[in-house]
Amino acid sequence: MIYVGSFSLMAAALVAIYICVSLYSWLNDKRRNHPYDKIYAAIIGVFGLVSLATLALVLAFIKQDYSIDYVAKYSSPEMAMYLKLAAIWAGQAGSMLFWLFLLSGFTALIAYRRMKEPDTLTNYALLILTVVELFFLAILILVRSSNPFIPGTGGGPSGLNPLLQHWAMVLHPPTLFIGYAGFTIPFAYALAALLAKDSTSEWVNRTHKWTLFSWLFLSLGIILGALWAYVVLGWGGYWGWDPVENASLVPWLTGIALMHSFTAYRRRGNLKIWTAALAVTTFILCIVATFITRSGLIQSVHAYERDPLLTTLFAGFMLATIGISYHLMTTNRERFAQQDNFESFISKQFTYYLNNIVMVAFAAIVLFATAILPFFGRTWSADNYNMIARPLGILYLLLLIACPLFGWIKTEKEQLYRRLMVPGVVTLAAAIPIWFAWNPGKPPITIMDAKIIGFIGMLLALFLGVSVIELFVVGAQVKAKNRGIGFFSALFSIFRNNRSTAGGYITHLGIAIAMFGVVGSTMYISETQSNFSLSQSGWVTSLANYQLKYKKFDKADEGAIVSERAYFDVYKDGRRLGEIAPKIAFFKLQQQSTRQVAVVGASAVFNPSDLKLRGGNALTAYNPVEDLFVSINSDQNNPNNVSIEIKVNPLISLVWLGSIILTLGTILAYWPKGMAVPVAEEKKAKAKAGRVPVEA
Repeated sequence: MIYVGSFSLMAAALVAIYICVSLYSWLNDKRRNHPYDKIYAAIIGVFGLVSLATLALVLAFIKQDYSIDYVAKYSSPEMAMYLKLAAIWAGQAGSMLFWLFLLSGFTALIAYRRMKEPDTLTNYALLILTVVELFFLAILILVRSSNPFIPGTGGGPSGLNPLLQHWAMVLHPPTLFIGYAGFTIPFAYALAALLAKDSTSEWVNRTHKWTLFSWLFLSLGIILGALWAYVVLGWGGYWGWDPVENASLVPWLTGIALMHSFTAYRRRGNLKIWTAALAVTTFILCIVATFITRSGLIQSVHAYERDPLLTTLFAGFMLATIGISYHLMTTNRERFAQQDNFESFISKQFTYYLNNIVMVAFAAIVLFATAILPFFGRTWSADNYNMIARPLGILYLLLLIACPLFGWIKTEKEQLYRRLMVPGVVTLAAAIPIWFAWNPGKPPITIMDAKIIGFIGMLLALFLGVSVIELFVVGAQVKAKNRGIGFFSALFSIFRNNRSTAGGYITHLGIAIAMFGVVGSTMYISETQSNFSLSQSGWVTSLANYQLKYKKFDKADEGAIVSERAYFDVYKDGRRLGEIAPKIAFFKLQQQSTRQVAVVGASAVFNPSDLKLRGGNALTAYNPVEDLFVSINSDQNNPNNVSIEIKVNPLISLVWLGSIILTLGTILAYWPKGMAVPVAEEKKAKAKAGRVPVEA
């Protein structure tokens, strides 16, 4: 496998060099006499060679070929097959190979689709994509720590990090990498448009779906990472502003701005240079995210070992990309002149512009604090990030509320007032019960008080959710009246024929629900920590309206793992719900301990063993309003003592529900458009059914 993988990568590098030279010659030959079909076949060939190398690594893990150092580092015989396959992207070298595999596959797909219709824009894009492939091939071939086919040292297998042995973490890295690799496509076409001096919306039309696709998978990766952090790491939260978490968040933020810029570019010819700059920036930030994790320069629970050569290659590639992109944008500034003279600030045009500013500013702040401050010996705490994120989150919710309600050029005030009426009344009616339900417990001191900001955030999220629902209701009512069809038929036709717009609004609804849950689960959390002796059977602790009664403690040798469990009866308002058993697992091979939490509530669905409480049932375990989160830890100084951490996380189910709705909305927006039925034909069909008369 070593020789097959190494040869495939070197052959792919040689073919990629041939493609770059050939495409460059084709683009500089005015007669276009070069055999482009052979060039495109070679692009597909690179994907084949990279696939062969990837397959060689897959087979090495399946066969447990410990003659390969990478397999020995991240695999062991007792691991389940799905974990052995997931170990492919568990380390630096496998991650780089998987990144390249995805990128070469996307590039081959573009070449295959344009095989019979080559054009200058596509060839420039393919040239740029192949250069990026060469960058990753250089890393895999030249950097020893990034080469997955280095012979082993003869030592035994080390096995996968115990923290990574969870289904969410198995899916988290590949979804992120799909997002990262996918954002290379709009970047390549943006530079292609600049090189070809083509300021039309053609490059945007070709990459719009790619951008949605990439942002969808990047969103899924972030959601899965948050879920993994919540149910595996044992600290009771899902976002800790870890450097690698931040690294994935930054291109996600600029990706939001890019998608909105695409809409303005296609419909109104606005934000042209903004759009190109955002495509370049998002790609560079994907490379930065990969660099932060793989270079070892930034300390993180996710990061790998430091490698000077890898750092040099990444830094050189990013600087070269920034320099070339800046040069192309400045030299094409006049050709890509923006038509951004706003007739009214109360317009969709201006809202999109503000959206870009807010997203880019947020991304820049997070990037600065994550990647720049550490070089000066300073770091930000989670509180520092929250101080910035909270007001920016409020501003972003205001933009999400305003954007669908405004017209493109200007907005009629009477129409705006009508649209604000229903969500405004609902929000005002809900404000008082929300305040008393989630009372911060102290009088407001300043407007920047965290509890006050949280309360405002919840109201804005509620307003946004109601306004989105109202948009669908009003739209269906108007369509039903105009076409003479039923309300639900009209509503269905919106989803069928206006998928891009409907999907966008559903995504906004998902964000509203998730933000409501984020505030509820972070601003109003209850927690306590206690210690108890293993001999104290019957010991009781309580938090909010929950009581935990300690029953027993056992220790079991399960082969590769030694587990220690503490058993508790759980009561809520005096009613027994069942028994839980949080545990500490010691992995012998890795000599590492992990805490395996017990969850009573909505999040129990992600830990199937917790869904049905011992002595209870699924309904008692599933609480849609809040989670009871319990973890234990041994006392190193006194083996007879155990510490227990208990948290009640309200509304955390809305974080996961909102994330699911956001995902579904993005999928709907990505789905190919349905063919709208002409009104005249629809009325004829209704007339035949005897429902409406046929108009002459």
